[in-house]
Amino acid sequence: MHQQNKRYYELAEKWLSGTITKEEKAEFSEWYNNNENGILDIPEKFASSEDELRKRILSRIRIQQKKHEPVFSIKSSAWLRLAVASVVAIIAILSAFYFLTNTKPRTHENSLVHTIPQTDTIIPGGNKAMLVLGDGTKLVLDAAASGTIAEDAHTKVIKLDDGQLAYSSTADKNAPVAYHRLSTPRGGQYAITLTDGTKVWLNSASSLRFPSAFTDEERIVELDGEGYFEVAHHLTKPFKVKVNDIEVLVLGTHFNIMAYAEESIVNTTLLEGSVSIRKQKHIAFLKPGQQAHEGQNGKIRIIENADVEQAIAWKNGVFNFNGTDIQTTMRQIARWYDIEIIYEDKITEHFNGTIIRNASIERVLKMLEYTGVVHFRRSGRKVFVRSEVN
Repeated sequence: MHQQNKRYYELAEKWLSGTITKEEKAEFSEWYNNNENGILDIPEKFASSEDELRKRILSRIRIQQKKHEPVFSIKSSAWLRLAVASVVAIIAILSAFYFLTNTKPRTHENSLVHTIPQTDTIIPGGNKAMLVLGDGTKLVLDAAASGTIAEDAHTKVIKLDDGQLAYSSTADKNAPVAYHRLSTPRGGQYAITLTDGTKVWLNSASSLRFPSAFTDEERIVELDGEGYFEVAHHLTKPFKVKVNDIEVLVLGTHFNIMAYAEESIVNTTLLEGSVSIRKQKHIAFLKPGQQAHEGQNGKIRIIENADVEQAIAWKNGVFNFNGTDIQTTMRQIARWYDIEIIYEDKITEHFNGTIIRNASIERVLKMLEYTGVVHFRRSGRKVFVRSEVN
């Protein structure tokens, strides 16, 4: 066996036995995350049965749950196909989504592989959006070729080679401004650069209404759903994002707004710069690392030391759950995979962990099942959820 591979098998064994150090765990995680193919020669001593391997891994996870010790996260699902033969691959599956509170390891055989037909795969979302121009023209962006796709007196609309959208100002500053709308479906996302240089990333089932050029004293856009903004600085032209009756005012900064109609609160998370948030008579100011919650009572609550990584995880290609309840978890998954969630009983558990968003729905649900607290069955685009906690 290659000497380097042997080293990581030894680390896997040490992880299972509980003798691995913090430095060794970081070494193993870094190697896994940077291993593109995940194809290795598996020694015979690792090729035991899946049941036996699962028991060993779950036993180790149970110990970690008591210690509240997180396992390493992974950025690639390439090893999932080696799950039966390799201890390392089983670690990968179970480490990709780990559950630290209110869980029990599964004690009976109920593999999702048998309940979800592999021929009926639901693929994850991708770059999908529709652009509606000021005259009502509709452009399906995922079907459009790269290059200039629209033009008026103010701007050229260009689809870049990487699939993003860019607005480029033209010479006529006196022509009437048109309003455009960029909309993503469930299972879609898209990025756009506005004429002032502001960049916006839209999550699934979201829309952004904006002028073809910013000619007024204020730069105003309207958001539905979720968007991440990197606002171009302009000292004399503040940038405003309107979300229903909430107004976020900035000069130049990076922030995320989550304002889906099906969520009970609107979250504004600040990464850089400063913003003010106004809702009727209520106003709040955010500093980097803070998050504003606007609830049903209309008041704005400031969260110090917010989980910024969780707020923008979608933009970075992952689901990040940090004490997230099953309903919130499944709403995020439903929007990205365009599926319907049906609960067969009451589930109160909360999840902690990270799952990549480019995995198939089968793999995502299987990772959730490995927590031992939920079970799924699927019929077409409907996913039925029930508890496995006794």
